[in-house]
Amino acid sequence: MLQAMGLRIGAVAILASALWLGSLAASPLAHADGGAAVFSGRVLSDGGGELPLRVRAVSDAGVVCGTASVQSDGRVGTYAIRVTTAESRVGCPANGDFVNLILLYGLVDDGTPPASRVVIYDGVVTPLDLARPSAAS
Repeated sequence: MLQAMGLRIGAVAILASALWLGSLAASPLAHADGGAAVFSGRVLSDGGGELPLRVRAVSDAGVVCGTASVQSDGRVGTYAIRVTTAESRVGCPANGDFVNLILLYGLVDDGTPPASRVVIYDGVVTPLDLARPSAAS
């Protein structure tokens, strides 16, 4: 009887996991449409506990190719940014090129170096956690 109960609990856990994974696949961030790539993840606070207000994607040509707000519960931030590619906007990176993800702590770019330099894969969602670069970077 205990063995049968254990099998039922295991089956319920597998079903719950499958439903949860299915809900992720149906979410709007589970795919990116043509002409865009999506990056999403956690934003880690700086040494003083400050979280940025936004994440901005800037091409090597200096073109802003996406901006997203950082959602926060006061301790951890999350973001999801849709980065436009050259297919949709002149000056944005082409598929396979780099884009700089910059954390904005104020209303305008304060010159903080990029938190990450990442490769664009059109139509792909990439999980990526970000943190303010150290002064030594």
